[in-house]
Amino acid sequence: MKNVKHQAGMPDVLGNYFFLESEIITNIFFLFSIIIEIKIPKINPAIP
Repeated sequence: MKNVKHQAGMPDVLGNYFFLESEIITNIFFLFSIIIEIKIPKINPAIP
C-alpha cells in the first residue's frame, strides 16, 4: 500500500483521511451516547 501511495504522489493523504474519518465517527458516537443519557435518564438513575 505504501508503494501505491508514493506512486500516486500522496503518501499520507489516505492515511490522514481515514484517521480523520475515524475521529469524526468516534466523536459522533460519543455525542450520541451523551444525548441518549440526557434524553433517557432512567438508564442511569444513580447520576444526579
